[in-house]
Amino acid sequence: MTKIAVSVLLILVATALIGCAEPEGFARFEVTGLEVTATTVNPGEPTTVRVAVKNTGDARGSYKIELKVNGKVYETRRILLDPGQAINESFTISFAKEGTYEVSADGRKAVIEVRANPLVKLAKAQLAELLGISPSQIEVQSVEATEFRDASLGVPEPGKVYAQVITPGYIIKLVVGGTVYQYHGGGGRVVLVPNQ
Repeated sequence: MTKIAVSVLLILVATALIGCAEPEGFARFEVTGLEVTATTVNPGEPTTVRVAVKNTGDARGSYKIELKVNGKVYETRRILLDPGQAINESFTISFAKEGTYEVSADGRKAVIEVRANPLVKLAKAQLAELLGISPSQIEVQSVEATEFRDASLGVPEPGKVYAQVITPGYIIKLVVGGTVYQYHGGGGRVVLVPNQ
C-alpha cells in the first residue's frame, strides 16, 4: 500500500472509532426559584436574595449566576454542581434610595420595595437640625429591627423613669462626611445614642 492509502485508511478507522465512542455527558442547569427574605425594606437595610439552581444534566459542571437589579448585572458568581445536585445561592443586597427594584436571575423575578421607615425620616430630620445641614446630605448606613429592654430605647436619661416593657424598635445608623451617628427608634420617637 502506498503512504497515501495507509493515511486514508487510518483516517477512516479513526473516524469510525470516534463515531462509535459513547458520547460524554453534559451538565445542564436550571434556575428553579428566586426568593427574597424581605420584599419591603428601609433604605440601607439589607435583604437576602436566594437563587435556587439545579444541575439537571448527567455530568459535573459550572454555572454562572448573574443576579440582576432592574436589568443590570448586580453580582456574578460561579458555582460547581454534580449531576442532580441543587443549591440555594444567597446574595445580600441593599439600596440607598427609596423606590421599586426588580431582582432577577435567568428569568426568575421578584420585586423589592424600598421605603423609608418614618423613624428613619425623623432621625434624619433631627440630625440635620443638630448639624445645620439638609436631610439630603445624610446617608442611611443601616436600619436594624431590634427589641429594647425598656421604653428608654437603650438610651436612658438621668432622673427619668421608663416603663419596664420590651419595646420593639430600630437601630438606625446615619452617615455624614464619614462620621456615623446612631439613633434608637421606637414608639414614634428617636433618640441619638451618645458617643461611647
